[in-house]
Amino acid sequence: MPIFIRNFALEHLVQDDQLDSQTMLDLYNDARWRHAHGAMYMVKELDNHLQFIFRAIREGDEVKILGTDTHYKGECIWNTVPFFNASSEDTDVLSAIVALTNKDQDAVCVAHMMNAAVLPELEQGTTVEMQVAAFPLLIESYKTRAKFEESFSKEDVESPWPVLITDQRILPLNFMLANDPEIPEEQRIETKSTDVMLLASSVLDVKRVEGMKEGTHFNVATVKCEFGHLDLVYSDSMVSEPIVKGSYIVCSAIISADVALGEYTNWVE
Repeated sequence: MPIFIRNFALEHLVQDDQLDSQTMLDLYNDARWRHAHGAMYMVKELDNHLQFIFRAIREGDEVKILGTDTHYKGECIWNTVPFFNASSEDTDVLSAIVALTNKDQDAVCVAHMMNAAVLPELEQGTTVEMQVAAFPLLIESYKTRAKFEESFSKEDVESPWPVLITDQRILPLNFMLANDPEIPEEQRIETKSTDVMLLASSVLDVKRVEGMKEGTHFNVATVKCEFGHLDLVYSDSMVSEPIVKGSYIVCSAIISADVALGEYTNWVE
């Protein structure tokens, strides 16, 4: 899971193409610790609900950081059924990319699980509660669904949208292509970014949030999909004009799902 620099307007953290090590160390030192079956997650949540999650294991007396995630701690909760581990071979033991369905088993998406190792081993069909947010890679807005449909053309080679995305339905297109047995194996192996979802939906609400650095801001647009409500986190630099409540958005995005809820909160006191 990447650190979403652009979505959270965190450009000030990057110096010479590297994250500011002192700032990251300060965040780490100020984080709360969470048990995860012998490993740890260290979570620093800012007042704006931006979270930095450090994944760590012990090596003797030392703590080794495996990586860092960013997440937005909003109010969108899904009840999902994980059914397929979509993690790549180089995914570390504290991370997980998982394909999910809903209780009606009529929808599929792929999500990066935050705090994944707090969960016990799951039995087939187990329902998991998760708090979700999505980070658009590309986002466009239209006045209405009809305006989006008018603008779409499958013959338009410059269009970022490969298909006319169904309203309120998450489309895991690359994941589907990578796991379609009717597609030649060579083509399936070459399919990249299976964690990128496509989504089109009306905007229910938009919040403007103060960023980590004074004077910076990011936005949170809440939309609806077949799993429930979903927060989309994006900065002003990602859109050509402000997205407003009642407009229609189309985006490609990575979904982040925090499973450390309820009995799995597991903070070290």
